[in-house]
Amino acid sequence: MKCFPFPPSGSSDRLTSATAAFRRIERQLLTCFEASGFEEVHPPLVDDAFAFAFAGEELPKIIGPDGQILALRADFTGPIARMAASRYAKQENPLKLSYVGPVFRYRNGFREFYQAGVELFDAPPEEASFQVVQLALHALEALGLSPFVVLGSNAILHALLPHADETLRLALSRKSHSQLQLYCTTNKLPENIAAALHALLSLAGSADVLSRAEHMLPPPCKMPLLALKALISRLPQPCVGVDLALVRTPSYYNDLVFDVFVQGVPKAVAGGGRYDALTQRFGAQRVAVGAAFDLEALCSLEAPCPTQAPGPSGVS
Repeated sequence: MKCFPFPPSGSSDRLTSATAAFRRIERQLLTCFEASGFEEVHPPLVDDAFAFAFAGEELPKIIGPDGQILALRADFTGPIARMAASRYAKQENPLKLSYVGPVFRYRNGFREFYQAGVELFDAPPEEASFQVVQLALHALEALGLSPFVVLGSNAILHALLPHADETLRLALSRKSHSQLQLYCTTNKLPENIAAALHALLSLAGSADVLSRAEHMLPPPCKMPLLALKALISRLPQPCVGVDLALVRTPSYYNDLVFDVFVQGVPKAVAGGGRYDALTQRFGAQRVAVGAAFDLEALCSLEAPCPTQAPGPSGVS
């Protein structure tokens, strides 16, 4: 009889001290969400695979007794967009929903992540983006941290190349000039578009980057650049940066995207963005913006989780 002293790769035992820290963080985040008017919901752990078809992940799938293709929850955004399009379809005021729970993905092997987050539907786009980014900063400050947010815009990428695929997104997110050049050559992109895409790799730093971007990028990028400027003007300047190569890999993000960092963690502990078209997949039209927090990363600041193997960020 085999004895397995540790859980399978990609999972972890959360021991007593780590669990206590984890629950403190969870309670504090949910308290911040509630204070900002977000009400908690709980999508099922197993759902129709269609709800996660836009998460950019290979899903752990299950065949239901009636032949329905099911999947372990790969993210919260898809199921909550479904809920907003159906269960909350008649709610006319801005809809504010929050969540906490595990998600499961194949990313460098099977992984289990634990997330908390918020989704805001039907608020004016500029105000909604500000509210969610501000909430992400305030929630981390309430944990005693000093967050730094990096802003980008998928609308800039869409303005340059409306049908940008995952290969291009990966080249930009990795800041790989060689992969980007190969993509431009393989797809025979016009020289001006290729030059603009390469420019995105260098447009990172303080808010002053946006002034350089106005001179380096073509006119279709003007509106998303102005939107970023307007958002930055409302945020505390010392904790804001810009990275125009920041693209979140789920393709449903269409405008603002952001990552939030804190000292002591080498990856983003929170992130999110706008996904105005996602509810259309479920039969409704509700503009939306959301943010997710990686509880495992935040837990590592308080108490180590000794059996957790290192891996990529659990933010999607």
